[in-house]
Amino acid sequence: MLIKIKKPNISITFPQANDIYKLIKFVNNKTFSYYDNYLNIVDFDVVPRQIGYYKSAANYLELIDGNKPTTLAHHIFKLDKNNMLINICQLILQNEIFYCYFKNRDITEVTDYLKKVYNMSNSTAKRRTSTVKAWIDWCDIIVKENNIVIEEG
Repeated sequence: MLIKIKKPNISITFPQANDIYKLIKFVNNKTFSYYDNYLNIVDFDVVPRQIGYYKSAANYLELIDGNKPTTLAHHIFKLDKNNMLINICQLILQNEIFYCYFKNRDITEVTDYLKKVYNMSNSTAKRRTSTVKAWIDWCDIIVKENNIVIEEG
């Protein structure tokens, strides 16, 4: 899989939604609400404030724009489940800080990056590192299950 690293768009809130499957379910419901059973991966069991977290995360990955699914989301969610998951993994790894952690596994580097680039306090940056770690842990599974070789390009 060829990964083209993108610099962060700091005008978009850095995600704080750790469960990728809930993010997928959130976007799927926005994109294909009539496919309710298409992604029977996980119940979207969140409290109201968490909906904002998943919306923000979907925005960060450019799967929704405001409240509407993007063309990219429509494309990805029309794929079979495995290819959809691979494409979401690729979206995650295209983000500079996620790719950096994927390659280096240095949580201190993530914290420092978030403080510098997003102007976060140390405590906020440390909390957001849990999202980076959770998403990369998820990507590791997708990469391993599909024998994917990651190349930067």
